[in-house]
Amino acid sequence: MSRPSPIQMREHLSGGDHPCVRSELVRHARGRGAGADVLQRLESMPDRTCDGRSAGSAEIL
Repeated sequence: MSRPSPIQMREHLSGGDHPCVRSELVRHARGRGAGADVLQRLESMPDRTCDGRSAGSAEIL
């Protein structure tokens, strides 16, 4: 499975609420039609609270 591009990640995470935890990011991305590659990338992140859009960007992308 290929690594999703930053554009794909942003597309599926846009409009999400902050702060949030990993499970909420996964749920939001799934609801926006994210593919297995995006979901796998999100699920591999440490489970911690993201304060805002830029707080987890380096980790996600």
